[in-house]
Amino acid sequence: YPVLMIGIKRKKKELKERIKKRFFEWLKKGLILEVIRLRKMGVSFKRIEEFGMHYREIAKYLKGEISEKEMIENSIREIQNYAKKQLNWFKKDKRVKWVKDLREAEKLVKKYLKN
Repeated sequence: YPVLMIGIKRKKKELKERIKKRFFEWLKKGLILEVIRLRKMGVSFKRIEEFGMHYREIAKYLKGEISEKEMIENSIREIQNYAKKQLNWFKKDKRVKWVKDLREAEKLVKKYLKN
């Protein structure tokens, strides 16, 4: 079946701010407590670090290897770098139709559904 793949264009600054905001929301919702609970359940720091990005940084923070500020900065930077890699990957895919907003996306979807 033919598919419609839609990508949302974001300015770099906006994307970075959204990532930063989302990371702080994760912290407020208990991301660090989640790692602490995993440790109490017997999950090793080594295994937690294998979960990737922010888990690795939180593990370092809980072990006392880095400060809270460093954990936050490193986590945000890693997530931003990952988002950049994802964007580059999707930009190479010619099937992705890039839009600037919801209205543009809705037009594409309506056109797609008519065909």
